[in-house]
Amino acid sequence: MLNAYRERVMTSIALQRSQEMDNQRQLIEYVSQLLNHYSRLLFVRVDLSYLVDSLTNVKLDDFYEHMSKLRELISNKQTCFEHLQGYAWALEQGTDKSLHCHLLLMYDGAKRQKDVFIGQEVGEKWLAITGSLGNYYNCNNSDYKAPFQQRQLLGIGMIHRDNPLEVQNAIRVARYLVEPEKVDQHLTIRLPNMRTFGKGQFNVPWRRGIENKS
Repeated sequence: MLNAYRERVMTSIALQRSQEMDNQRQLIEYVSQLLNHYSRLLFVRVDLSYLVDSLTNVKLDDFYEHMSKLRELISNKQTCFEHLQGYAWALEQGTDKSLHCHLLLMYDGAKRQKDVFIGQEVGEKWLAITGSLGNYYNCNNSDYKAPFQQRQLLGIGMIHRDNPLEVQNAIRVARYLVEPEKVDQHLTIRLPNMRTFGKGQFNVPWRRGIENKS
């Protein structure tokens, strides 16, 4: 029976990889545009998930509803999302974390600092959305950043446009968000028309300087 479905499974994996490659290309282009436009951006990455003890109580519909509320808050740019200039998210389903979201937020570095604090604020917002079910990991904490800093691979925190290494590392962080090779992390089931990846738009009227560009 497994052999009979092998071709169908391999075709599905190939299609998923192709979609991820397209998502990755779009995200790298988007992040590159933002990095070229602003002299400095504050990159914040937070992994949003659920407590291990609550996994049996979290259904796909719940995850979808929680993510919808989070995306609405991001769009409104209030509270911890104030001065947000760009964002991207990717939904995954792993063996350890089960349903989870990798969230990348890019703030105007001239108006926002303290990336560790912002990451915590975003995580707390997720806990408020999910009630007693949620969990999060703030990738901007010093323990997580230290090894990357030592190897000159740190791509979160304050990223300066005129620092090629910081820009290269920031793009690497964005690339990981939609890595085609993470086949075992794809959602096993989806709701109708459910998206597993999303990002903001660069060419929007409210972004300073855009309306003057031809």
